[in-house]
Amino acid sequence: MSVNHENCRTLLITSCKGGIGKSTVAANLGATLAAMGKRVLLIDCDFGSRCLDLILGCENEIVYDMGDVIADRGQAEKAIFHLPGTDNLLFCAAPAAMTEVGKEELADTIGALIEAAKPDFAILDTAGGLSIPLLLPPTLIDTAIIVASHQPVSMRAAEKTATLLSANGIAELKLVVNSFDFASAKDGRRAGILEMIDRSHVPLLGIVPHDEALLHAQERGVKITELTNALSAPAFSNIAKRLTGEQVPIFRGLRYYHRRNAYL
Repeated sequence: MSVNHENCRTLLITSCKGGIGKSTVAANLGATLAAMGKRVLLIDCDFGSRCLDLILGCENEIVYDMGDVIADRGQAEKAIFHLPGTDNLLFCAAPAAMTEVGKEELADTIGALIEAAKPDFAILDTAGGLSIPLLLPPTLIDTAIIVASHQPVSMRAAEKTATLLSANGIAELKLVVNSFDFASAKDGRRAGILEMIDRSHVPLLGIVPHDEALLHAQERGVKITELTNALSAPAFSNIAKRLTGEQVPIFRGLRYYHRRNAYL
């Protein structure tokens, strides 16, 4: 299936490592872009342990999912759920049951969803590992956003992820460091930002600070755009603006950031 998605920018949220907050980044980046007036389609591609519906707070409202689209492309429109409170944020859940899917079948399914939703941004949330990302043709992906946490093993995974994605033909790679702890970077317990960039060899798109309020909120299906004074809100705003071409500083608006200490 040939998909004309020239008006849609497709973002792949990925890493070899699980448990680092890829779904958190996908959901809240999508919500932030939608709040900026962009039409966003979130697609949960984690067929093994889907959780994006929980983070978005719509787990009891999903009727059709990606499995229905895999079985019948005509179900694409039905599988797109409009999240309450906004006309701009759309969602397609991962299959309720584990589904075996081939390379062309997966690309066709994502293409059908994009054509049905006609978004400005399609955000693909993936599981830990690279089984799904390496199945996707590079022509479908505009930018791969590699998510890493503030841990050495996660940064090693980010480097491996970048190598494999590059070998698969995905040219534009960006790094988002999630749950960054400024205090531990300042006192030397964990790597500073420049060291993390050097380890991954991937250009930095954004830094999301550790934010307990967001972690607790997403357990209730509350998105970053619904929180007031959240530590991570400016971070998602900065990332979203940079993706739309606005040149904003990575640390603009972040509390507890001090230029002298952040790069230790």
